[in-house]
Amino acid sequence: MRYCIEFIGCCGQECNASFEGDIPGLLQEITWIEERGGWGITAADEAGEFVYEDGGLLNEGL
Repeated sequence: MRYCIEFIGCCGQECNASFEGDIPGLLQEITWIEERGGWGITAADEAGEFVYEDGGLLNEGL
C-alpha cells in the first residue's frame, strides 16, 4: 500500500514523502525521519485515512 507521510523537518519546514510498503516498513520510515530531526509526523493511506499520528498507530488492528 502507498502512504503519504507529512512532517516538520529539522529546519522547521513542512515536508512530505511517499512510502510504498507494509505497516512495519512505514514505522521504520517514520523512525528514520524522527532520527533525523523530523517531528509532527502523520501518515495517511491511499484513501486519505490517517494511520499514524501523534507518535502512534491509530488502528491497532493494522
